[in-house]
Amino acid sequence: MAAARVSGIPVHAMVDDLYKTKNWQNAYSNVVMHVPNAAEMDATNSNENYDMLPPVSKQPAGRPRKRRIPSAGENMPSKKRGKRTCSRCGGEGHNRATCTYGIP
Repeated sequence: MAAARVSGIPVHAMVDDLYKTKNWQNAYSNVVMHVPNAAEMDATNSNENYDMLPPVSKQPAGRPRKRRIPSAGENMPSKKRGKRTCSRCGGEGHNRATCTYGIP
C-alpha cells in the first residue's frame, strides 16, 4: 500500500472486487434461511429411531506383544525352539490356529 501511494496509484485500485461493498450486498441480497433450534426440529429427522453401536474395532484382544527391536550391530542370541505341536489334532509343524484338520 505504501508503494502504491508513493507511485501515485489509487489504493482502491489495489483491492480486489471481491472485497468491495457491491459484492457483499449481492451475496446477502437473497433470502438467508435461519437455523432451527431444538424445539423447531422435526422428530422424523432425529436419531432416536436408530440404534447407536460402537465403532468396529480391528485391534486384537489382549495386551500387545512386548519385543525389543535390536539396534544395528547388536547380536541377539537366537532361541532354540522345539517342534510345534497342534493342541487340536496333536500333529507337528503347525498350531491350533493354522490347523487344517476337522474339529474332532
